Amino acid sequence: MTSQFNAEEVLEIACQIERNGCKFYRAAAELVELHSARELLLQLADMEDGHEAVFEDMKSHSREFNDFLTDPDGTAASYLKAIAGNHVFVSGVHPEKIFGPEATARDVLREALNAEFASIAFFQGIFDNMPSDFGRDKLKKVIMEEQEHVVIINKKIISLASRTR
Repeated sequence: MTSQFNAEEVLEIACQIERNGCKFYRAAAELVELHSARELLLQLADMEDGHEAVFEDMKSHSREFNDFLTDPDGTAASYLKAIAGNHVFVSGVHPEKIFGPEATARDVLREALNAEFASIAFFQGIFDNMPSDFGRDKLKKVIMEEQEHVVIINKKIISLASRTR
C-alpha cells in the first residue's frame, strides 16, 4: 500500500529536531566548565536556530507540495519517525541526566556528534524524496552546514583528548 507524507508534518519534525538541538546545546553549555567548549556549544545552538528558521519558511510554503514523499510500504515514515524520536537530540532530556554531573566536555560533544549524524540522516531522507522545486537547495545547504557541525565538533573532541570538563 502506497502512502504519502504530508510535507508540513515532515517539516515540523525537522523544526522540532532543530529546537531540540538548540535546547541541548544551550543546556550542555551550562554543564561544561571548559570555556572554549561552552562557546562552541552556544555557537552550535545559534546555528540550529537558523536551521529552524529555514524549515519554518519551507513549512509556510508546504501546502503547495502537501504530499511529496511517496512511501510504498511505510518504511520511510517509520524510519524518519524513529530517527527524529529517538536519536536526534531527545526532547526534554537535560544533558546532565544523560551524562551525570561529572560529564566532560568530550562526553557532551560525542553525544552531540551522534545527534548531528542522525539529523543529517533524517534531512537526507527528506532531500532524497522531495521535488526539485520545493526548496531542495535550502535543504541541501542545511545538510552541508550540519556536516560542517560534525567537522567542528570532531576537531574539538580531538583537541580535548587530554583535557577534562
